[in-house]
Amino acid sequence: MHPDRKTELDKWDAYYQAHFDLFGELPKTDASTRYDVSNRGLIEKLGGEHRVVQLCLPEGIGDVSWVYSKLWALKGIIDREVIIYCAGERLKRAQDFIDHMLPNVHWGGYLDDRVSNQVVGQCLPPDWPHTEGLDRFVKPFIQNISANFHLEMGRPLAEWIPLLPVNYHYPMNYRPAAVALAERLLRVVGERFVVLYCSNYQKDTLSQGWAQWDIDGWEWFGKKLCETLDCGIVVVGAEYDRDKSSDLVTRLEAADKPVTAFINKPIDSVVHALTKAAYCVSYESGIGVLANVVNCPCLSLMSWPHMAIGLSSQDPVQTHLGHYLPMPNPSPELALASFLQRGKPHVDKRLAALS
Repeated sequence: MHPDRKTELDKWDAYYQAHFDLFGELPKTDASTRYDVSNRGLIEKLGGEHRVVQLCLPEGIGDVSWVYSKLWALKGIIDREVIIYCAGERLKRAQDFIDHMLPNVHWGGYLDDRVSNQVVGQCLPPDWPHTEGLDRFVKPFIQNISANFHLEMGRPLAEWIPLLPVNYHYPMNYRPAAVALAERLLRVVGERFVVLYCSNYQKDTLSQGWAQWDIDGWEWFGKKLCETLDCGIVVVGAEYDRDKSSDLVTRLEAADKPVTAFINKPIDSVVHALTKAAYCVSYESGIGVLANVVNCPCLSLMSWPHMAIGLSSQDPVQTHLGHYLPMPNPSPELALASFLQRGKPHVDKRLAALS
């Protein structure tokens, strides 16, 4: 093996072991979330195994959103309740999103015998003979389901499991307390603001297109946006993004820019902010995916390996119009130029619609 390739693989191993425990003992979940303990009662309450669909998804919010763009209609079509589980990894990102925001499904818990890579690689096929219909979903066991490989091949989300209709902008639920929290935090920036998601410092060490802007690049870009749009900045991130996200907030505050932080806040608070934002600029993540769901114009900074997903997973009309703009590993300068050319017209329309 070429030394450079071995170094690259070692970096990936270290990253996944630090974040996902793929190479060590699988993380354990509380017994109350295990299928064979708590969900037997849920399954019986919903009518028994023949009346439910049980599906296990990868644990990322973006991965869940792609699948739900199809699953949103499943309950109504086959008259079965849908229980969604996720691979039991350390980050535990998906529970609040599924449990509190997604209608027509039930949260089943984390499965501590599966990881996301396994779910992605060993799952229902993207299509099957139509003579089988949607009965394929009704089995007395939990089936893995993922759209990742289909999308990574550049195939449109609408063509994944074509028996189900796609909804790129599906409705979501919002807890009143989460909305109230978001509104309180947004007072700092006023009605004109842009959402930024810069991820964390761990990503800075990756290569092959995965490492995006360093903190200096994000600071420069944030300042330019404030000056160009006369707007505030909302920095969002999970707890594991706190290091880089907090530093970005500190730098923008030091430059006297209006900025507020949604770090480790409820997912429905973050999505509510997206519904009111003029624009979103996001490192490749579920944040950019959800921005598209709620029709927030978005520039998504894609890695080279996942650029196909940026083109295949989102609303093709919005992608064609530049409302959703995926870019493969651009510099901050190139991203700003593209935003001014293709993104800013959508900002002007967005602000007019929100006012």
